[in-house]
Amino acid sequence: MSSDKQHVWQSDELEALASRGISLQARMDIRNRVRIAEDASQRGYVVKSMPNDPNERDALRKMLDLPSPRNHTVPCELIRCNSTALALMPALRVLVGTHRPYGSIDILLDFIEQMVEALDFMHEHKLVFGDFAALNLVQATDNIPSDFPSFNIIRGRYYLIDFGSSRSFPKGPGEGLLIDDWSAYPGHFDPPEGTEMVDPYAYDVYSLGETVYDGFRYVADTITFHPPMSLLHMLDMLRSPDPSLRPTMRQAVRIAGALRSWILATTWLYRYLPLGVAKRLDYCGWRLILCFV
Repeated sequence: MSSDKQHVWQSDELEALASRGISLQARMDIRNRVRIAEDASQRGYVVKSMPNDPNERDALRKMLDLPSPRNHTVPCELIRCNSTALALMPALRVLVGTHRPYGSIDILLDFIEQMVEALDFMHEHKLVFGDFAALNLVQATDNIPSDFPSFNIIRGRYYLIDFGSSRSFPKGPGEGLLIDDWSAYPGHFDPPEGTEMVDPYAYDVYSLGETVYDGFRYVADTITFHPPMSLLHMLDMLRSPDPSLRPTMRQAVRIAGALRSWILATTWLYRYLPLGVAKRLDYCGWRLILCFV
C-alpha cells in the first residue's frame, strides 16, 4: 500500500547509503521514494525507501530468500533503517517507450515465457505480484557493468521490480481466494470483474495479458512482424473478463512453451500464404495446443 505523502529522506537512510559509497541523484517518482544513485565508479543504482507496511518489505524479502532460476525478482540489498527499509538495486532498463520487447516475434515470445515463469514461481509460494505492468519490469541489457558487487545480474533476463502491491496469502491459485480490499493495493489495470471481490492470482494473469496486449499499441508504427493469431488468442484468454476462464499461471507456463514452439516452427505461414489462410491455419494450431497442454 503506497502513500501520496512526499518522502523526506532521513539521515539514517543517507548514512546507510554513504557507508556503501553510494550517493543519491535524481528522483524517479512523484513521492520522492525512488531515486537514482551512483557509487564512486559511477555505476548506476536505484534506491527505494519503503515505509513500514510489511506487505512490500516481507514479500520482497521472501522472494530474495528463494534461490531458483525461476525467480525473476530484481537482485537487490534490503537495508533496515529506523522507520523504513531501503531496497538498493542495480539500475536496469525499464520496459517503456522504445525499450519494449517487440523487436521480433522471438524476443516477444521469450519475454512472455520469462514472465509467466516469474509469476508462476510467485504463485507457487502463495505470493501475488499485484501490479504487473511495463513500468514495473526491467531487463538486464548488454551495456550493464559486469562488476556490480554482490548482484548476480544475468544479461537478457527480465526482472520484476516494485513489490508495493504484493501480498502473501494462506491460499494458493485455484483455491477460491477472493479479496475485498483490492483498492488498497491496486494495480495499473482495473479488474474487468469489478473491484469488490477479486481473485488476486487471476488478476496477475489478467495484468500479464493486458500488459503484452497494450504494448502492441505503442509499437504499432515500428513493429516488424505480424502478431500471430495464435498469440492473440492466448492474450484474449489471459485477458478474459471472467476470471474463471483465465488459466492459472501454471497452465499459462505450459501454454506459452507450446505456443512458442508452434509459432517459431510456422513463421512461414504469414510469410508465404495469404493472410486469411495463414490466420485460419494458425488458429488450428492454437486449438491443438489447447488440446494437449
